[in-house]
Amino acid sequence: MIVTCHSCRKNFEVQKSGVFLCPHCGVQNICGGSSQSVNNPINAYLWEDTWKQNFVTAIITTIKQMLFQPTFFFKSLASRKGFQFTPVVFFVLATQGLGVLVSGLTNIGFSLLTPLLKSLYGSPTAVVELLPGFISIPLMVLFILLIFPVFAIIGLFITAAVTHLFVHLFIKNHQPFEETLKLVGYCLGVNIVMVIPIVGGVIASIGQIVLLIIGVREVHQTTTTQASIAVLFPYLICCGFIVSLMAIIMSFIFSNIVSL
Repeated sequence: MIVTCHSCRKNFEVQKSGVFLCPHCGVQNICGGSSQSVNNPINAYLWEDTWKQNFVTAIITTIKQMLFQPTFFFKSLASRKGFQFTPVVFFVLATQGLGVLVSGLTNIGFSLLTPLLKSLYGSPTAVVELLPGFISIPLMVLFILLIFPVFAIIGLFITAAVTHLFVHLFIKNHQPFEETLKLVGYCLGVNIVMVIPIVGGVIASIGQIVLLIIGVREVHQTTTTQASIAVLFPYLICCGFIVSLMAIIMSFIFSNIVSL
């Protein structure tokens, strides 16, 4: 029986129904019968299935499917009950760590451009100006290896806790916290696009919100409106707090100016 991989779209042959790894890209495909094509697989490829076998392929395929087939991806996630802490944490650390590392090194590279140009023209201060940039490179690597994992795990739990709080408030028949933690972990993987210079951070922030809305909708089996309210409400509260704080500061500054 010839089936088509739902990830790379290449054909391969199987002898019976069941679960198969594509020989071309390593993605899991599920075929339910002799007449069923894997063009419409039952489950998406999930990182937690094969992350130990093929780390790099698992990250690339999971991110690609989450970005380009988010509804299908999170429906598959919703059908997969049970929570595995280790793969979710490794996914967050691998994707966010890579995004932060490349983004940081890119910023350091940009900061070194001017001193490098000065050095080409024999500027005596160029070497001194280059030193902070070169020193910051190993510091950045040490930060990613030693300190960043702690902040990433704390951030994962805080984001999941806040998201689940508002899911609990706005969605009546919701799933347990573990399911929210799992979907938030996958959504944070979009931070890998921070490797794109200049605009990567903006794309990652917007993508994370969009994926959270779709993920909450599918995992907690609710409407897009309710999922949007649950996800966006914390951001609205933060924006309201910042605007109020700025208004108080501006009012204080203005009153002092008038009193002068």
